Amino acid sequence: ADKALADVRKRAAKRPQSGLSKTLQLLRIMLPGSQAQIAKLLGSIALQTLLRELYGRVVGGMYGAMTEGAVRRFALLAGLNFAVDIVTAFAEEGGNYLRNQIGLKWKVTLSERLRGLFLRHDAFYKVKYVSGEIRDPDTRIAQDIEDVADQFADIWGSAILPSVNCLWFGWT
Repeated sequence: ADKALADVRKRAAKRPQSGLSKTLQLLRIMLPGSQAQIAKLLGSIALQTLLRELYGRVVGGMYGAMTEGAVRRFALLAGLNFAVDIVTAFAEEGGNYLRNQIGLKWKVTLSERLRGLFLRHDAFYKVKYVSGEIRDPDTRIAQDIEDVADQFADIWGSAILPSVNCLWFGWT
């Protein structure tokens, strides 16, 4: 058992990987099976960007109507502004829902993959009882999986949406 543990450590130490290669390896594990949800999320992001564009145009029209004294046009644009706000709220919440669904899918995928690796060749027994380095490996792995999947899912909202907005509004 000590020899097997030493072999695992030796293989892990022999192949240092960059952060990018580790990220790409994780994506190869997590992405299969979630393409449809990712496509829907990207559609939601595109819709949110277009709604922001529409909001800017409507508010600009409202300012124009206000300075020209066109009360009727202002009231029409104010109603349109309200409708755009409602649709935007639903689009944003839909994006949040999809992001959470993708995160959950990735948690399940990673859990299944790691469970298979962990139970293969008595690895769980060796880590928990032979090496003694990690007291609760199952709890630690579950927490790490949750953290990784949540962070990858949050990337969609914190990096991709602003990037799409910058490209769209920079282009128009």
